[in-house]
Amino acid sequence: MRIIYYIAAACFMLSLAACASMKFHDNQQKQAPAKNQSVDDNIKSSILNVFAGKGDMFSQVGVDVSGGRVLLSGTVDEPETRVWAVEIAWKTPGVKGVINEIEIQDMSSLKDFSKDIVIAAQTRAALFHDKDINPANYTVDAINGTLYLMGTPASKDELERTEKIVGKVQGVKKILNRTVGKSTPN
Repeated sequence: MRIIYYIAAACFMLSLAACASMKFHDNQQKQAPAKNQSVDDNIKSSILNVFAGKGDMFSQVGVDVSGGRVLLSGTVDEPETRVWAVEIAWKTPGVKGVINEIEIQDMSSLKDFSKDIVIAAQTRAALFHDKDINPANYTVDAINGTLYLMGTPASKDELERTEKIVGKVQGVKKILNRTVGKSTPN
C-alpha cells in the first residue's frame, strides 16, 4: 500500500513539473520579445558565467530564460549540485521564477528517494493551496529528509507563513531556507 502511495505522489510531482513547463513555454510566446530579450539574455549570461566558474559541475545543465523565468534542464551527478544550480539561478538579479527539470545521474546518495518525492510534492501542494502565498515565488527540493526552500518571497509575512507551512509537512527532518530578497534574514 505504501508503494502505491509513493508512486501516486511521484506521478503528482511529475504532473506539477509538466504543468510548470507548459506554463513556461506558453508564457514564452506571450512575452514582448524585443523588450524582454535583453534582460533575459543578461540573466542567462550571468547564470552561465557562475556555472562556468564551478568547473565541470554544471557542464550538462541547460539554461533558458523567458520573461525573467529560468528553466534549468539536463543532468548533474549529485542531488546537492541540483540544489546549488537552483540557488544560483534564484540569486541572479532579475529572476522572477525558476523551473527545475535537472535530473540526478547518481541516485546512490539518495537514501529515501521516494520519501523525498512525497515531501517535495506535499510542500508544493501546501504552498499552492494557501491563498496568501504565491507558490511561483518558491522552489522546493528534498534530499534525504532535508527540505531546501529557495526563491524570492514577496514580503516578510509571506516568508514567515511559508516557513510555518513547510514546517508542518510530514517527513521533513530539517529545513534549509535559501530564499533571497529584502524579506529574508542575512
